[in-house]
Amino acid sequence: MFSEHDDRRRYFRIRDRIAFCWFDAADEQAETRHPLSLLLGQSLFHDMHRIDAEHQNLLHALQEKSRDLGQYLHALNQKIELIARQLVLQNASDHYRTMEVMLSGNGIGFPVPEPMALGKLFDAYAVLLSSAVCVSFRARVVWCSTHHDQNWVGAEITRISEHDRDAIIRHTLHVQAQQRRSQKSED
Repeated sequence: MFSEHDDRRRYFRIRDRIAFCWFDAADEQAETRHPLSLLLGQSLFHDMHRIDAEHQNLLHALQEKSRDLGQYLHALNQKIELIARQLVLQNASDHYRTMEVMLSGNGIGFPVPEPMALGKLFDAYAVLLSSAVCVSFRARVVWCSTHHDQNWVGAEITRISEHDRDAIIRHTLHVQAQQRRSQKSED
């Protein structure tokens, strides 16, 4: 489906299911703006991951002393992320649409109800569901095609924070590793 287009990827590309919304961008110089509920969700996930990073050494030390305690704390952390993810999705359900996309550190492909014009700018907000990470970016449509009676758009990310690009790259590597493990277990 994507091989007919000029492929200028600099990063791994994965197929994944994410919560996603996009808005027309006013112009290329305007700031990316999102509804408050989306920004609050992004802030929540950024704070959760910052706290995890700050306490990683402590968790590792506890795991060395007691493997059971480490596993229990890890399970609690996963529960908290699930609750936070659900809270964010409920609060922003008017804006999000859960969908399958093609994602990389410099682009995204996703289904759309109507074809989009080449060069069209849009602001996007996504929750990478399996890693509970929120990212936002501006992108430009570089191709639009129909596949099995469904319109697909491919867009190049034109504006993104370094933090959000790193989060997408980590997410794609994590998903790719999971897919390889799953494939190995099937073989």
